[in-house]
Amino acid sequence: MPTMSGVKEMDFRKGDSSKISHFFQQAQHFGDLDLDEEHRLIDELRCFYDKISFKDFVDKFIECLKASLIHPEEVPSVEAILNFAAQFVAVINSSGVDDDETCPFLKEILEFVCANHGCDNHLVRSRICLFVDKLLCKLGNEVVIDEKLYNKLVESMLERMKDKMPGIRVKAISAVYRLQDPFDANCPVVKALSFHLSMDPSVEARRAILRKLAVAAHTLPTIVERIYDVKDFVRKDAFLVLSKCSMSRFTIKQRQMLLYSGLKDRDERVSKCVEKVLLPLWFDHAKNNFVTMLKFLDVETSTETSFLVLQILFKSTSTNTIMEQVKLNLDEDKLIPLDKLSPENAFFWRCAVHFFHNLDDEALEVDKDTMLQSVLPELTPLTNYIRTYFLRDSEDEKKLEFWEHKQRLFILLQLLQLCNVYDLSDELGRCQLKQLCTDLLLSPQVKKDAVPVIVDVFSRILPNIDHFLDSLVEIIMDLKEPFKEDENTDVSEEETDEEKKENNEIVKISPEVLAKCLTIIVEFLQNKNVTVFNPCLRSLVTTFVCPALEAQDTTSRVLALHALSNSCLLDVDLAKQYFLLFCFQVPNDDMCLVALKGIFDLLLFYGLGTFNMRDQIDDPEEKKKEDEPERKKRKLKGAMVEENSFVSNSGEANISSMDTTSDGSDQSANLVTLLMSLLDSSSTEIRNVTVEGLCKLIIGGRITSVNLLSKLMIMWFSPISEEDYMLRQQLGTFFNVYASSFAGSHYMFQQAFLPTLKTLYDAPMDSPLHEIDPDDVAKLLINLILVRMNKEKGPNPHNSLALAICKEILNTYGANLGNVPVLVRSLLPLQLSYDEPEFRENFEHLCRQVFELLEDANNKILAKYMQKVIYRIEAAEVKDGTQQSDIMNTELPSETTASNMNTAKDSPNASPDLFL
Repeated sequence: MPTMSGVKEMDFRKGDSSKISHFFQQAQHFGDLDLDEEHRLIDELRCFYDKISFKDFVDKFIECLKASLIHPEEVPSVEAILNFAAQFVAVINSSGVDDDETCPFLKEILEFVCANHGCDNHLVRSRICLFVDKLLCKLGNEVVIDEKLYNKLVESMLERMKDKMPGIRVKAISAVYRLQDPFDANCPVVKALSFHLSMDPSVEARRAILRKLAVAAHTLPTIVERIYDVKDFVRKDAFLVLSKCSMSRFTIKQRQMLLYSGLKDRDERVSKCVEKVLLPLWFDHAKNNFVTMLKFLDVETSTETSFLVLQILFKSTSTNTIMEQVKLNLDEDKLIPLDKLSPENAFFWRCAVHFFHNLDDEALEVDKDTMLQSVLPELTPLTNYIRTYFLRDSEDEKKLEFWEHKQRLFILLQLLQLCNVYDLSDELGRCQLKQLCTDLLLSPQVKKDAVPVIVDVFSRILPNIDHFLDSLVEIIMDLKEPFKEDENTDVSEEETDEEKKENNEIVKISPEVLAKCLTIIVEFLQNKNVTVFNPCLRSLVTTFVCPALEAQDTTSRVLALHALSNSCLLDVDLAKQYFLLFCFQVPNDDMCLVALKGIFDLLLFYGLGTFNMRDQIDDPEEKKKEDEPERKKRKLKGAMVEENSFVSNSGEANISSMDTTSDGSDQSANLVTLLMSLLDSSSTEIRNVTVEGLCKLIIGGRITSVNLLSKLMIMWFSPISEEDYMLRQQLGTFFNVYASSFAGSHYMFQQAFLPTLKTLYDAPMDSPLHEIDPDDVAKLLINLILVRMNKEKGPNPHNSLALAICKEILNTYGANLGNVPVLVRSLLPLQLSYDEPEFRENFEHLCRQVFELLEDANNKILAKYMQKVIYRIEAAEVKDGTQQSDIMNTELPSETTASNMNTAKDSPNASPDLFL
């Protein structure tokens, strides 16, 4: 890199013949002078510029500029001088120069900048970028720069954007952004800024680019990506930049994404920024009209986002204003005319009514019931209104386009949810609402997607669970009835068995009707009031749900397995009977997700002991010596058995082919081995469900596995999971909660220390695990051990870990160092207790053996580490028989400092929730 040679220290002497140094001397206080003094100083130097030759002035000016650039200290006077120099160059450029030519003085200064921007001294590089920034700012937009010189200046600043020091890159960004052409997608400055916005590791650099990059059609997607940045300040800046753009510049999908991601952001500062800045500006764009706002968001495809937006806007809007906008859509019957009914005004009506319903009476000037009565009709007119709207003639329904069907169904759900605010004291209205729900469930126009809302309304009409179940069973039977007429009456004597006939009926039901019936059952089972597995429900599961597992339609099979898993949560015997069925469905791609969720729910709810399995699932040492072929014979055979062979014609699990002779330890090990294999699945969804389930099993105390803990730790650091934010958040939260809240977790992390490092070292050369820094893994494990160790009394796990590390070094050291450097460096951050004489003697003996081994191998760097460890042992003291942990504040290399794990802020509930 070029250096600035022949430059003096910052020494401006008044006796210099050029007198330029006199002006630079005064310019050190340029920022403190008033405006008149600044102008006077510039004018005097300008007069001197006119008196002497151009070459002499340029040489003296640049020499004084050099002296300020190489000043060894970061002082305000340097920036003041650069500001003065930039101001003077701008004054010279603005006078006496043709509009089509570059000012000669400006040209010389820019040539000097381009020649020295790559100086070895980082202060010089930084100040040159700062000077260019100030100079371009003073010159303004009308400056004329020769094309060749312009390109040279751009190349210089783009080179500085690649500087190894983040602070210099930030200054280069501030300088170069004035040279971008926002209308040219191929502009090198725009391309460079866009690249660094996505890739620069410096937070300040990314923030600087967000503030400087011109917002255009070709840069907008890159800016939008920053709403997912790992740093909250960058995300907040991205939303602030995007809030300055009109809502019309974004697609509907982008609007939905921005609002959902912003309002749901885990950092409160980011979510508040969207709530207080972006959303009000967009609402202003919609002319403060709620229905218009919903049209901009396409409420049918973004129901959750739209609901969240309305709730926030309602809180900042007076109730009178909301009521006025609701009443604008209603007629004298307090109903929206059918010809004006739309997804937007139906959704707004429903959300406004629920908002009024949930308001606190004490905070209202008007009674809440009075408010609701002004925007809601009686229940009977509302049910008639819904029936008139949706249950029209089937011939008219067939003429509708697909999107019209979807729209009508969406509006129906909004109108039905209005019924949830009624107290149902009106007997006539309640009966009519029950009949409406029954007719809707029986209607072929209603698909399975609408069933959850209808069943929820139904549950409020019939709070008694037995009556509720009887009504739903009748509806399911009625839905099956049309298909009974099509049964083949020519049945052989072997098939006249009642259960086989029932199975035939299930198979003959159309996929749409079968899916609707199963959805009804699933929604019933998920009702919080369903706590008993009564005979009626058992019969329904046996005669309808289990046979549906053999349906040809994938959706129906998934729903049947979902219903079965919920049923198993109500009855332990049923869970034992069908548990293996869920295991056998894991290799089935279509059923894998719901099977996994069912397995995890059952294990969380009942524990492994219920299924004759042990929670200690790591193989004992003697088991590892067992022949591999014999061990493989006892593994679960789910991948080798066909799906339809697991359910008999009677709907019961067929487990006769399973090997049930192995003990609980083998079964649990085989099951967790199967589940752990899914951690490497190519499907992100399967991998995330497996990680979440296994983490909940560990946190819930259902399983204990060092191997699993080691595997999860490697996944946290793996580059494969770098873009999987959900997985990273789950693992980060798990490690944080497990390390801080569960007794004995520090011993588990201690046992996982060496196996984890060994896995990284033994990974093939082409494995992505080679990109993981083992020092980072070691530091994190040491920190996780420390979290719980400081809360509990008992043996120090760091002591045991220190002995294990020393023994591992002595056993593995050879021609290939392996993990030895990592292990040696890991000894320094350990917080050891030296009050036990036996430990102290053993540890000192092992450390000296390691030290001698390293000395013999002439490994001076690692031997120096061991010297520090031995020094700590020698410096430890025991006073008055009380345990003393003498942790010396020795100056350590930076790479040995234990770093804290960056975890998600949101912690899960202490008691794990179920999946289904």
